[in-house]
Amino acid sequence: MTVLVDAAVWPWRGDRWAHLVSDADLDELHEFAERLGVRRFAFQGDHYDVPTAIRERAVALGAEPTPSRELVKRLRAAGLRLAPARRPARWTILHDGPATPVGALLDRDDGVDRLDRALAGLGEPLGRMILGRRPGTLGVLVETGSLVAERPRSVDAVHLTHPPGESPTVELFVGAA
Repeated sequence: MTVLVDAAVWPWRGDRWAHLVSDADLDELHEFAERLGVRRFAFQGDHYDVPTAIRERAVALGAEPTPSRELVKRLRAAGLRLAPARRPARWTILHDGPATPVGALLDRDDGVDRLDRALAGLGEPLGRMILGRRPGTLGVLVETGSLVAERPRSVDAVHLTHPPGESPTVELFVGAA
């Protein structure tokens, strides 16, 4: 099992970007991305897009620099490559500002209620919050005073990261109608 990263050659937002993949297991990829401080919101279904500085840290942590064509070949051989039409849709950002109850931003449903319970359980202080939706998923990223010790039970997935130089963040995901 190997985490692979190609060259950072794709320009976007004033930087060059690379693809970070696993040639065997998505859990391995997510764990590696978490160690890098890469947010789960950045996951593209079979890879993470990472800027030059993160690519360099990935190589320092053991990611194997791999030409793009070889990276895709190994991703396909592992059965992990998704056709563009099968990759998750882009996130629609519904809120980017101070932490706010999700129910104040969206109509109440089970997913909204579950996110609000999880947010209430994080304690204080909560800082910036990003609420996003893509088909089948609601996600919240919130800056916290510290990393959460316990996984909120109301959500389907939780990811804790502490990117260098940034506040700890908690990402909460639930299925959405």
